[in-house]
This record gives sequence, structure tokens and C-alpha cells, in this order.
Amino acid sequence: MRLLVSPLWLRIWAFADLAILSGMASSLIVPAMPLPIAVWAEIPPALILRAVVWLVGLSILPGFYLMRITSLGRRMPRACMAAISVNLSLTFVGASAIATYYGLGSVSILPYAFIAILLLMAATSRLLAREQRSDGIMLQLPHLALVAGMVVTGLISFMVFLSHLYLVPGDVWVALTPAIEILNGVDVSTVVDRLSYPVVFGFILAGFAVPMGVPIVNANALFFPLAMLNILTFYSLVKLLFKRSDGFAALAALIYAFSGGLGWLLGQLFYRNASIWTLSYITQDIYFMPFAWNAADFTYKMMAVGMVFASLSLFAASIEIEKLGSRLTAIFFASSLFLFGFLSHILPGFLAPIFVIAALFIPPIRRSLSRLTEFILTGVCLFLLVDFVMKGLNIDLLFEKTVFFSGVSNRIVAAMVVGVAALGVGSVLFYIFRKRISASLESFPHSQKIKLIALSCLAIVYLSGIFYVLTQPSPGNTYVDFSFPWYMYVTRYGLVGILALIGTATVSWKEEWFKISVLWAISAIILGSLWWGTRLNAYLHPPLALLAAYGALYLWGLPARRRLSGAKTKTLIRGLLILAITLSFSSPLYNDYRYVALEKPIPDDLVALFSWVNENTPQDSKIFIPQYTGDLGYQLGRGLTTIADRDLAIISSQNGTAETFFLLMAQQASYQDRYIVLISGYPSPKGLEFAAPEAPIFVAGNFTVYQMIKFNPPTENGSVAVLDETLDLGVKSSIGWSDDTFEVGWFESNVIAASDGDVLKLGYNFSGIDAPPGNPFGYWISPSGYVFKQTEQLDSSLYNTISVRYRVAEGTSHSIYTRYLQLVLILEGASASSQPAKYRVVLDLPNNRDFVNATFALPQDLPSLSKITLEIRSTRPANGTINLEFDYITIASEKEVLAPGVNASLKMAAVASFWPEGYSIVKDIGDACAANALLANFNKMSENYTSSAMPIKTFVFFNWTATAPAWGSGWTEVLPGVIRGSHNGKEVFIVDASLPGIWEIGVERYSLNLREALGLGK
Repeated sequence: MRLLVSPLWLRIWAFADLAILSGMASSLIVPAMPLPIAVWAEIPPALILRAVVWLVGLSILPGFYLMRITSLGRRMPRACMAAISVNLSLTFVGASAIATYYGLGSVSILPYAFIAILLLMAATSRLLAREQRSDGIMLQLPHLALVAGMVVTGLISFMVFLSHLYLVPGDVWVALTPAIEILNGVDVSTVVDRLSYPVVFGFILAGFAVPMGVPIVNANALFFPLAMLNILTFYSLVKLLFKRSDGFAALAALIYAFSGGLGWLLGQLFYRNASIWTLSYITQDIYFMPFAWNAADFTYKMMAVGMVFASLSLFAASIEIEKLGSRLTAIFFASSLFLFGFLSHILPGFLAPIFVIAALFIPPIRRSLSRLTEFILTGVCLFLLVDFVMKGLNIDLLFEKTVFFSGVSNRIVAAMVVGVAALGVGSVLFYIFRKRISASLESFPHSQKIKLIALSCLAIVYLSGIFYVLTQPSPGNTYVDFSFPWYMYVTRYGLVGILALIGTATVSWKEEWFKISVLWAISAIILGSLWWGTRLNAYLHPPLALLAAYGALYLWGLPARRRLSGAKTKTLIRGLLILAITLSFSSPLYNDYRYVALEKPIPDDLVALFSWVNENTPQDSKIFIPQYTGDLGYQLGRGLTTIADRDLAIISSQNGTAETFFLLMAQQASYQDRYIVLISGYPSPKGLEFAAPEAPIFVAGNFTVYQMIKFNPPTENGSVAVLDETLDLGVKSSIGWSDDTFEVGWFESNVIAASDGDVLKLGYNFSGIDAPPGNPFGYWISPSGYVFKQTEQLDSSLYNTISVRYRVAEGTSHSIYTRYLQLVLILEGASASSQPAKYRVVLDLPNNRDFVNATFALPQDLPSLSKITLEIRSTRPANGTINLEFDYITIASEKEVLAPGVNASLKMAAVASFWPEGYSIVKDIGDACAANALLANFNKMSENYTSSAMPIKTFVFFNWTATAPAWGSGWTEVLPGVIRGSHNGKEVFIVDASLPGIWEIGVERYSLNLREALGLGK
């Protein structure tokens, strides 16, 4: 099948660039919206049109002009030129944004600079370009298949765009943060300090968003057509580096873009009730196969990989160029593409060995190695230049990532170093003895037998993985954050792997493209076996797509080649082949279906919230939110730190009410402006609700923003004392056992333990601890360190609730992943049958440095408690030091701990914080003797507190209700929910702290009204 594109259309296209340039220039009259995000309905249609025109122009014209001016485009097929041109355009836009940001301090001039530069390029290209070919373009079946694949990719990406108009929250939003910082005029280096994330994509996005005129997130969402670039760039790689035919390249590109593993098939056959996340964990397919995004969206990760593929393509093309100027230009472009791909995501830098492998096998090898040397030198010089312009930011980032990589065990680091050294030495030896090696292999008599044995073993190992996975008892607990296990190759690559095995068996091993593919695959397997197999092993997918394409073409031509009789045989073989390739597309398409139909999109109300926070709150303000669960809570937290670009504090529901108050107080000293965001209908800590004033300052649907009340901090010797002797656990008599000094009776093992009389400090070093061999399923538990204390026998029927207040302390290694570290509380005692019993509670450690309070009920089968152990361990291999601090451990009755109800401790401190007399927070009544007034919880000890021996004149007790007790006299109501009486010559007030109405006027006004009723200050 052929399709001829008329020469007339080509002559019309020759002037299309001028039409696009005219549209870009004229669209600048439409006012821009320089915001991080905006509701689509609020963006004028004219501005959206401007954005589309600029997106088309900037993604095509710069690279097109560069390829045309340098004549590099004439040396390669048009499809390859188109792919490399768009990748060059992205690099050009990013470089321009970097130059203007660091040179002028702003990127606002970019639209006019682009117009001027592109006009100059257009004129130069027409002056220097040779006469263009006027003959038509003959599109054959492979080209049409490639175009069809690109169209399908574009349609899928468009559907994802319609379902997620503001992108999919997560890493994609984090990658936008540098662009938002750039537009806000903030030093972009803060992103590296705060997130340790690459910033170059932020410059590329800012370079597009400023002339497009739409907000950053909206601009990135409009990038969805660029998803078609992935398949086109891989096509050019197959054509230019591997020198394959159009049909081979098109089929390989389709397999690369759409294929996956067995995730969806296993779900349909064996795990019908499993969620998509469970299937992803079981198979390392679907979500965890990074290349599943090839046809779903254009993300910075796919862009970075595409740039490296384009760099490889240009590098291969430069080997055939003998003219010095053109050759150096191609090398310069290739180095620039690799550099920007590397600095956009870092991980594609692990494809660097492929350049060495290509240079060793692309003839003439001497010339290839010369081009490799030029490529490396140019790349190093460009990196130093870009880093100099960016004031060392990229070196700082690489240092941060190196610290992150230090989480790898020393054994793995040593293996990587040895591997790199072996690659270098092997390359030199291969170059020196390449002729002898080739001659020896050709004359080796048993090469076919060795080939058969090797492929048979490989096929057995590959296919047996599926049986291993299906026979495991708990496949949903599979994790491969480090080395990629052998049994998951078949679940991740599925039928594509089988076709690749067929291709490996049938291809001549002497072909250069095969050697490059196999060495590429081996390097990906080695890297994925050493570290972060989830990501690095995925780089096996591109060479597998090549080998699978060869295997598929072999099977397609098998009936004619073997002269198999009968149309049915031919139809059967080709039908099974089409079915296999189609089924290999099932997992990525299922992933696309999830994003289109199952994932909840970002609501417009949340978008309005992000935009308002970014525009109306100071850059150095702090936003407080409860620890919401579910998609909406995740989206809220992610968006406030990335799109709204504000510092965030998440108040855990584990925090006690008084603890919340102290946390807010501590943050108040560091942040002048503090805000609270609450979601209606979602539970939130009472302490956070209490710190919000009556009137919000912004409401968008279910989201409400309050400016936090400013409390006065406590002082050392205030005239008002707030008694918090019960550690925010209710009535003191309910506490059966407590330790808040940790000075006596604690013993340690394999940890550094110390107490300063206030907190217990624990330190444990995970250095050099590796995962044991095997154990592919379930949690792997590291060797641990612990402290323990023998307690007096406690009756857990009376004291059946335990509370631990702890935090991750300073000095914890940056490389430690706290989500994999665990604090284990081990409780030992006697069971109902008087037999020794042990109970474990696993507490995942928080990622921040704030104290958290974990409270939970003791088990009913542990009626007697006699020993408490605190253990530190990890569920992954780790390298570094973890430091913990414990404020207290308390065992008390369930009623007072789990249902405090009135949150009296918080309200007492909040009320006193507005009194000009100044207040202190004390843990013992004896520390309050110098105060004129005492605020405390009402309990059985309240009568004793008011004895005549106490010098305090005024007592204010916060209770569940404002009713007169049996002691005292003269009880009268002085305010709604407040009664006054006397006892032993002391003035006593009882406040109904559970009455919501008394707080509706605002805590500050109520505090002053209460102070007036108490007669303080008279």
C-alpha cells in the first residue's frame, strides 16, 4: 500500500513556518495569565488559541530551522528529521529560558526574543538552504502504520487530558515547581534545597508557558500532543543507530510504544478481584512499568528518555559525516540533547554506556571512537558551561542525588565501580583484539550448540517465572525497590519477551545492530540487578522491542520461507502473531483506561484554592492542613507544596490537642503568616479547628481557608499557670504507669541510648546491612537495635491503653528512607493462662521532625504487662543513621485517653495565651505556687488543689459540664457555661469546655470575656 503526497502540498508547507510565525507574533496582543494554575473556564478562548499557536510554533520551528540551516536534515529520512527537530526545539527553549533567567533575572522577555530569533532563523535558512526537493513523498505501509500509531497515541493522550485537565498529581506536579518558582521571581535553587529535584524541565516549561500566556499547569496539560513524539523518536533511533528498514523500524516503534507485560492478563485469569495497584505490585507491570506512559501522556520522564534517544540518533548520524563543520554541529546537538535529557530526570544518564557500545560496533570503529571522544569532550564542556550559568545548581543537585544513592549498600556501590571499570577495560581490549575475536568466533566449531544451550536456559528461566509467581502465597507483597528478581521478567515483559527470544534465536549474531541490542539489554539487566530494579531494569524494554520486532517479522514470513502448505497454516501463524502483539498491548491500555475512567480528576474548587493561595498569601507563609486520607487529601497536600508553592505542615490525627497547640506555637515563631485549610465533611484534629477563627478568608466549594489565630507564647514565670500534669491524657488517676524522664531502668542493645532527663535519645546505624538472598515475597526485616525496661505488673483490664510520643530527630541521614524504617513497640507479659505473651505494634516513622503521639488499645489476650521494648528496624536494605527521641510512654485507662472529649488542655492554654498577665505551662502543681491564678482540668484532685495551704488565689477548672461540685459554696453562673464559687477562701471557676457555643464568638474575645469575669488585672 502506497500513498503519494503531492508536490503542491510540499510547496505550500514550505511557507507554513511563516504563517505560524505570523500567528505567534499577532497572538501576543492577547493578555497573558501569569499564574501557576487556573480553572479552564476562567481562561479566555483567545488566550487558549494563543497558547496552541505558540505550542505548535516553539515545538517545531527552532529545531526545524537548526536542522535546515546546518543541512543535517538532508542527511536523514524526513521522519527522523522531524523527531530530532522537535527534541532540539525543546532543548532550544530550555536553553533560552536558562540564559534569560540568569542573564536578565526574568523570563518575561522570552516571547519577543523568540520572535526575533525565529525570524532571523527563517531568513537564514532560506538564504543558506539549497534548492528543496519538489518531488512528492511516497508513504508506504510502514509509514502509514507509524502514522496510525502516532494518531492512536495522540487520541489516548487527548482522552487522558480530558480526564485530568490539571495533570495527574504526583511527580508531575513536583516537576512543575521550578517553573512556578521562575515565574514567581523566586530563586529556583530553593527547589533543589527543598525537593532535591531536577530543575531543567522547569526551565523548558517556563520557556513555553511565558509566550503561551496560560498558567503553568494549564500549559503543561496542553503538551498532550507531544506524546506522539515518543514513538517517532524511537523510530528514528532504530533507523539511524540500528540501520534497520522502514518496516522493521515502524514495527519496533509500535511495540516499544504500546507493549507491556502480563499484568492485565494475570488479573483476568487469576486475580479478578485484585486492584490495579495489587496487580502492579505482583507483576511490576501496568503502573510500575515506566514505559507504560509512552502512549498515555507527555511527562518530563518520557521527554528525558526521548532526548537521549534523539542524542543517540544524531551521534550515529555523525559517524557518517566527514565534513568537519557538519560533524561538529551534529556532535554539539547530540551532546546538548543528552545533557538536557540527563538534567531533566537524571536516570536517563544511565543510558550513557550505550554510546560506548555503539562506538565499538558501528563501522568504521576508529571513526566511531573518534566521534565518541568528541561527544564526551563536548558534553563535559557543555555541562560545565550550563552549570556555570546556573551558578553550580546542577552540581549541587548531583551531590544531593549522590547522597541519595548512598542509600545503596557498599557492596552494590563497589559492584557498580567495578562494572564501570570493567566496561572501560573491556572496551579497550575489544578494540585492540577485535579482529582476532571475530575470527575466533567465526571459526569456533560449537558456536551453534552453545547458542542453542544459552537460549534454552534463558527461555526456561524466563518462562518459569510465571509459575513461580502464581505459586507464591502472598504475591501482593512483592517489592523490588532494589535488585530486580528473576521471576518478574516474564510478568513485566510478557509476550514481548517471548518474541524477543524468538528474534534472538533466528537473527545472525554477527549483525552489528544485534550486538548493540544485546549489550544494551545486558547493561540494563546488570543495573537493575544492582539497584532500583523498578526503574533501571525498565531500560531493557527498548532493546527487547527491537528483538521482538525481528522475531515477529520472522514468524510473519515463516510460512513462505518454510513453504508451509495451506492457507490455514499461514493464517494460523499470522493470526497467533497478531493476537500475541495485541495482547502485549493490554497492560498499557489498561493503565490508560485507569487514568481515563477510574482515577478521580482534580476538582475545579481545588484548582481555585491553589491559585488563591499562590496569589494571596506571602511567599514565606506556612499552610496547616489535617492529615487527610484518600485521593483528595493527597491532591491537597501535593498541590499546596508544588503548585501553590508554599511551606506545608500536616497535623497528624495522632497528635494530642495540647501537643497541637505547642506545635502551632513553635511554628508561629518561624512564620509570621500562617493559614489553615480544611475540607468540609472530612474529620480533622480539634486543635487545628480550634486555631481557626470564626470567619474564613476564602471559600471554594468544600475547601475553606482561615488565617490562623496568633497565640502568645508561654513564659517562664507567668502570673497565670496552666497545669498540664497528665501529658494530655485526661485525669491523672487514670494513668497506671508513665515514664517521661527515661533515667532509670532502661537497657540497650545494639543502639546508642541516652537520656537528658526529658527525652530518651536513640541512635541506630544501618550501614552495610544488605538484604539476604532469596525471600522475594513479604517484608524483609533487618537486624535491629532496641531498648527495654521491666515495669511493675500492670492489670491491662484497668490500664488497657498505651500512648507513645516520639519523633525522628536531627542527625538522621538524608539517605535514610523513613517510609521503610519502623519503630516497633513490643509489650510482654502473661496471657490469660499465665503463659508468657508478646504483642507487637509497628509504628511507621514520619518524614518530618515533628513529635507525633501514637495511642492504641492493648490486646485483650495480654491481661498482665511487665516489659516494654522499643525496637528500630527496616523493611528494606538501608545505609545510614536514624536518630529518634521519645518524650514519654504512658499506660492509662481507655476512657480518658481515647475519648478526652473536651480537649481541655488546648483550650486552657489558648485562653491564657491572650491574657496580658503572661502564662506558664507546668506539669506539677508545686511548680505553680508563684502564680496568681491556676488553670487545670477538673478531677478528683481539684478540691485538694484549693486547700488553704496553696498561695494561689484564683482557680479555673475546665470540666465536661459547668455544674456545681459537692465541695465549695456560693456557686453562680457568671457567663454562659461558666460558674463561680469559693472554697477555703479561694475563688474557684468551673468552665464547661465541651459547650461549643462559648467558642463561636472567637477564642480571643471569649478569652478576654472570661478574664474580665475572673477579675484578673484588677
